[in-house]
Amino acid sequence: MRRLTVRALNAQSLSDLEPVAEAIAREVWRENSARPDFDLQRDFTDLFPSKVMAHVFGLTETERAMLSPVAFGGMEVYNRGCSLRLQEIAEVRITAAFSILRDVLAKRRGAGSASGALARMAELAVEMGVDEDRMLAAALFLWGTGVETAAATLPTALASLVGHPEQLRLLETGAASWQSAAEELLRHESTVFGVLRIATQDERVGSAEIRAGQGVMVLIGRANRDPDD
Repeated sequence: MRRLTVRALNAQSLSDLEPVAEAIAREVWRENSARPDFDLQRDFTDLFPSKVMAHVFGLTETERAMLSPVAFGGMEVYNRGCSLRLQEIAEVRITAAFSILRDVLAKRRGAGSASGALARMAELAVEMGVDEDRMLAAALFLWGTGVETAAATLPTALASLVGHPEQLRLLETGAASWQSAAEELLRHESTVFGVLRIATQDERVGSAEIRAGQGVMVLIGRANRDPDD
């Protein structure tokens, strides 16, 4: 599936996306920041990534609004430590998302106006002999990595800048670049603080006894921070 995704999203298309993403960020901020009940996470950091990915996929605003609620959380099914209950919820959402994406593709084909990464992936799937379900799974995984990763990163990044005003001033005055800041924020505060895993054998970690079959939360976000960990 990686070849399918890479061919659908080449380096040039990603480079062209930067000014589009900046324009979308400004639009979302302008439309929502003046609201008396404005919530930074709900009205910006959760919304902005899905609007960018909708542009990448070639979705209308109505289609984005339909896909976002059911696609959100679907990534849980890829977590090896995910509980059966969460897997069931994720699979229901994935089924609904597949249905929406199929409808979008059918409408585009019927109108003869297919464009965007979703349509490109569908065309490539036929060329590469990939069945539709696998293509849709790759498309939904791409959506999830674009939306959920960014939605998790932005609040943490903003909180880090607020907590380090001297670093924010460097950006505001142009003494530091936003590109270098983005790379440093990703290093400083991981987007994934922990992962769930199932122990395959009995093990002792420090003073903790872990039995085979037990669920384990690995706090990778604390790596290289606490000398006792």
